[in-house]
Amino acid sequence: MASSRLRTIHGVLVRVSGTGILLIGDSGTGKTSCALRLIAAGHQLIADDVIELRVKDGGLVGNPPDGFGGVANVRPLGLVDLRLAFGITAVAESSPIDIVIRLTPTNDEKRERRFEDFYGFPVLFYDHQPDRDGELTTFVEEIGASEAFIRSH
Repeated sequence: MASSRLRTIHGVLVRVSGTGILLIGDSGTGKTSCALRLIAAGHQLIADDVIELRVKDGGLVGNPPDGFGGVANVRPLGLVDLRLAFGITAVAESSPIDIVIRLTPTNDEKRERRFEDFYGFPVLFYDHQPDRDGELTTFVEEIGASEAFIRSH
């Protein structure tokens, strides 16, 4: 089935244990830093900063804009090709959006598993504080592994 472009959004899309996880939030909340730690741990970057959302096979799929696959906007370095730093297996072309983690500076973290409407599709959602000392990375790895386990059983 062909895919159709829905929209472009700001965030970071990674694949953790086969689970597509989209991190959204304001600039400076630790999305790219978290992605870099995840890649160093063996997970994959799909897109950094700009994600193109598409509808494919009845669900949402994210990919980087043309020419930006494998590239991350790393402060203060600028655009960095992560394939050169981590190898070609550190990046992937696209991924379904299985989970959205919204980074919000409020104290209203909602870590319970819940579904919300995301551009017309029910998607698993969590809220989390902006990254503090790598805590977000641990949370993302745990959620990715848990969802992979749930899907496999």
